[in-house]
Amino acid sequence: MALGVRVSNDETVASVALDGNFQIQFMADLTVEQVRDVQRNFRVWIVGNGLRELDQAASLFADSVFKGLTLARFHEQRLPQAALDRIEAFKKKTNVADKFASIADEFGIDTNFRVHMPGLSKARNALTHNMGIVGPLHCTYPDELRLSWIGFEFEVGDQVIAADFEPLRLEKDQLVRVGPGPRNRIIPVNRPIELSPHDLNEICLTYWWHAQKLIGEAGRVLKQWGIGPADPVP
Repeated sequence: MALGVRVSNDETVASVALDGNFQIQFMADLTVEQVRDVQRNFRVWIVGNGLRELDQAASLFADSVFKGLTLARFHEQRLPQAALDRIEAFKKKTNVADKFASIADEFGIDTNFRVHMPGLSKARNALTHNMGIVGPLHCTYPDELRLSWIGFEFEVGDQVIAADFEPLRLEKDQLVRVGPGPRNRIIPVNRPIELSPHDLNEICLTYWWHAQKLIGEAGRVLKQWGIGPADPVP
């Protein structure tokens, strides 16, 4: 993805035609301004696909957690067919927020996912099925999709930096505080989802945070069931 974003920012690119020994050209060469517009849309597409892949990976991760906990519940017992059927039904869910909700309902593990996952999953659906345009089915509120995620905030003296920023020059022994901060984005219906590489970087942090919390809580549940790592050999 980083390679694609760099190309989309490269102002030396003068053509968007495919390389090849044989071409049929039906349209006139694009102007420089038109090429830059294509690059801008290509950058949005790349970042949008990054979000889509993040959500897909989170879905597969949730599948593994649900399967592991379902099987562990029958530790040293006969495994009923109903448990295997629940695992297969879980895999067929297409919404990551729904999968996290099922894990919370069945095993009491809640990562506070409802703050972030519903909107991000709806954005994933719009990117996958509607060319990145927010449709009525993708709205989390009337006529709009609301996104939220965890971001980084930097405090340098009295200055708070919470978005894209240019490199900073710090004085010797100057104190910098780094901490999490909320991010919010409202996208009206029939408008495209446009996220920056910086936004996606922070959204990666959000998915990672929920995954780490889910792993920790799953370990706690397993310990309650008497399942854990073997005692070290003396």
